[in-house]
Amino acid sequence: MDTLSYSTCVSAAAGALVAYTTSVAIYRLFFSPLKDLPGPWYTKISNVWLSINELSLRQCRAIDDLFAKYGPVVQLGPNKVGFIDMTAAKNAYTRFPKDDYYLHLSMNGISTTFTTQCVSMVSTRRRAY
Repeated sequence: MDTLSYSTCVSAAAGALVAYTTSVAIYRLFFSPLKDLPGPWYTKISNVWLSINELSLRQCRAIDDLFAKYGPVVQLGPNKVGFIDMTAAKNAYTRFPKDDYYLHLSMNGISTTFTTQCVSMVSTRRRAY
């Protein structure tokens, strides 16, 4: 039985990494639920551009430039959407229930406005504030 050389293992790992990265990029560009939102292609693939602009202290200007180019709703990252229009934001935040992720944020099983998934219950609690 031949032993695998170090270079063979490294090249196999590199090939697997390239295949994984390519498949994730293809999914995010063509099959993601957010694929139809306006925005440049690189914001749909990764958050790298946002991190670069944040580190260079240009994040606000870069996002503002995207709003100027693409309109009031822009995809800022694979899982990030920015709204500049309050009616669009209100429409998105009042029509759709929160993800199951928010259930894990409740303390001792007590739900709050931030962890409740039911849209009508959240709006009732929000009015009380």
